[in-house]
Amino acid sequence: MTVGVVMPAYNAATSIRRALDSLRSQALQPAEIVVVDDGSVDETAAIAASFGPPVRVLHRDRGGPAAARNSGVNACTAEAIAFLDADDSLPPESLAARADFLEQNPSVQAVFGQVVFGGRAVPAWLPGGLLVRRSAIVRLGPFDESLRAGEFIDWLDRARSAGLSEALLPIVVLVRDTAGGGRHASRDRAQDFARMARNLLARRRGGLPP
Repeated sequence: MTVGVVMPAYNAATSIRRALDSLRSQALQPAEIVVVDDGSVDETAAIAASFGPPVRVLHRDRGGPAAARNSGVNACTAEAIAFLDADDSLPPESLAARADFLEQNPSVQAVFGQVVFGGRAVPAWLPGGLLVRRSAIVRLGPFDESLRAGEFIDWLDRARSAGLSEALLPIVVLVRDTAGGGRHASRDRAQDFARMARNLLARRRGGLPP
């Protein structure tokens, strides 16, 4: 199974090298790594480009994490797609363990694992914990680009409502940087989370399509 990694990045010059190094150290090497430079004004793009293939850098105007992830997914051709924020990292067996699980379980469309967060491992229902078949994410639809926060929660709820077949592995697949130096920030996070919560409630009541 070929795996592509989508990395949205905004002003992540201080952290993106560590994130990309973790991908270069994977037991299963990604077939493609698409770094989506989301309007950075620092050296993010130059650092990413210095890694060379399979890293590709896409440039776009600032649009937020949902728009960046959508651009990366559209650029990927691998059989399965993983996501990694530019200030997080993956343990060496992360991609291999999840890809092996999908290969051995053809009815499963997406697989998550555990994340080290604040010094302890917890279930990682996060973009960086996900490996999803490309055919599934294309069928389930893009991330909502109108949301600058909570966009993954919204997508996962829509995907589950549409019948996403998923599994959770009991191994660490993601190490989260709680400092969040390269994470997309939004001045309207509270408003976006509130709108996302309203969407979830309306979907459960049948007021929104999956």
